[in-house]
Amino acid sequence: VNINGSGLQAFTFSIRGIDSSGVGGAGDGTVASLTVDGAAFTTQQLSRGFNSLFDVEQVEVLRGPQSTSQARNSLAGAVVVSTKDPEFEFDTQGILGFGNFDTFEVGVVNTGPITDEWAYRIAAQRLSTDGFIDNPVLGIDDYNFSDTDTVRAKLLYRPKTLPLEILISHTHVQADARNDVSSWFPDTREFVNSNPFGDSEMDSEQNVTTLEIMYDISDTWSLESQTAYNDFKSVDLNTNYTTSLPDRNQAWLATADQEEFNQTLRLIYEGDRVRGAFGFFYSDDTNVTLRDGVAALNFAMGLDVDAEINSPLDTETRAVFGEFDIEATKRWTVTVGGRYEQVDVKSASSLRANLVLPPPAPYTVVVPGLLDSSLDATTDFDVFLPKLGVTYALDENQRVGFTYSEGYRQGGITIDPETLFISEFDPEFVKNYELSYKGVFDSGLSVSANLFYLDWADQQIVDDVPGPFDPTLNAGESSVYGGELELAWRTRQWDTYATLGYVKTEFDEFVSGGNDFSGNEFPSGPRLTAAIGGFYSHGNWTYGAEANYRDGFYTSASNSFKTNSLTLVDLSLTYDFDDLTVRGFVNNVFDRVEQVSETFVIEGIPNGNLTNPRTFGIQFMYGFF
Repeated sequence: VNINGSGLQAFTFSIRGIDSSGVGGAGDGTVASLTVDGAAFTTQQLSRGFNSLFDVEQVEVLRGPQSTSQARNSLAGAVVVSTKDPEFEFDTQGILGFGNFDTFEVGVVNTGPITDEWAYRIAAQRLSTDGFIDNPVLGIDDYNFSDTDTVRAKLLYRPKTLPLEILISHTHVQADARNDVSSWFPDTREFVNSNPFGDSEMDSEQNVTTLEIMYDISDTWSLESQTAYNDFKSVDLNTNYTTSLPDRNQAWLATADQEEFNQTLRLIYEGDRVRGAFGFFYSDDTNVTLRDGVAALNFAMGLDVDAEINSPLDTETRAVFGEFDIEATKRWTVTVGGRYEQVDVKSASSLRANLVLPPPAPYTVVVPGLLDSSLDATTDFDVFLPKLGVTYALDENQRVGFTYSEGYRQGGITIDPETLFISEFDPEFVKNYELSYKGVFDSGLSVSANLFYLDWADQQIVDDVPGPFDPTLNAGESSVYGGELELAWRTRQWDTYATLGYVKTEFDEFVSGGNDFSGNEFPSGPRLTAAIGGFYSHGNWTYGAEANYRDGFYTSASNSFKTNSLTLVDLSLTYDFDDLTVRGFVNNVFDRVEQVSETFVIEGIPNGNLTNPRTFGIQFMYGFF
């Protein structure tokens, strides 16, 4: 797994060399999903990332297609986050932290019983930083500030007389940040932005409510219901993308309002030789984006056009799924699973554009009605995704296995109100073949190894033809193969690990805008990744050291720019005063900074993205250990 983006506005991650946003630069959905407490992040949320691990119980990374569990937007894998649940004993925890770049964090958790059947948990955190980009034009050093406030409340009902558990959760996140790209100067490696207006900001608000009901029908059967409602809103203002000296009215303003309702119902069976579940899934995802500012005509014709583009998209999904492990013998286990899914897509787009003339006086002259159009279209499709596997137990602690699974990303519609063009594109599919080994030994050593091959068909790509409109087409075929090795060793004092990953990605067929990219590697997919680290505890002290390496990777399908390889070293030192723990840390100890995007020019100024510089700080944690 590799983190590709930087900042709140450019977050993406890769699983096995496949970027979560896709590799062909097209499509409506993601190819890797992120789920928190059963609620899947919307596509808009995913681009902002998951900002805080405060009060989190565990993070799972599921590699390869997650056909039966996650379906349409988890072709490459999924990240599943679970936060901590209420407890029936009173407990209070807190954290206070300070770091360079005026970084500050404060958080508090309180949990306990309401009655002997009801319990609650409340967690709140604030994260803020001035960031490391300076703006010499405005004379400020906090140009890429970010502030994130998170509040989560959980209520647990566990009656004494029934085998029932009900968990209600609500999470509110408010995030504000400056979203300008930074000017990039290779010689001095400075983090600089020269925007003279300073009002490019991104504000977002998330509200996620979930309801989980778990009921034990018998010793072998149980029922689980999971309901989630996710409401995400964001407002992005950017003054960098204009062809003349901008004012706020000519800035590029993008707003998003995405709501998603999910309902999952599972019937779970836990027998002596058969274990698994089957269930039903329903989702209604509405995504309304409004873009107000410069239009493609600005760049195509050199005009200054103020455009308002409204693009609502509604995706309705219905599915039935199941997966079972069957112990055929004491050593052989067979896995059989599948998912059948139906998807309806409704898309629309409208455009109102006004021509803005250069002012002969201090006033802007607007000629209304340059363009006024509206289009809508619908499409639907259904898919079946099988999963088959077999596992052989070498002994009670070692297993080898082979799995075949399929995954897909949804199809959709491309609408361009400027050219009055409507284009449908089909889902894209992968077939995944994987060989695995897992072993746990008495010495505390555990070993996990995988070899995998992906055959990718009907890949969604951008048809980069001359003109202002780039439709999405199914014109790509690709292949991915590689392997992973993970070692972990745990004793009373040591907790260490080492990982090695290799992946080879290749576009087998990819022609876009008359350019043949066949034979190129995927963007944002480093071929080699490795990590080694661990923690050593002695008395009240814990010493931590971690080193992460990633190979250089291409930043676009054209393979025109490749980043340098990068090794990051992190150190930490912790002292435990019973209920109070003090932790000091330094991330990126050697201050390695590398360019992670190709340099591009806006308003005559070179711009790009860099990795984060050295950060350090101290944390005071009460009640966490």
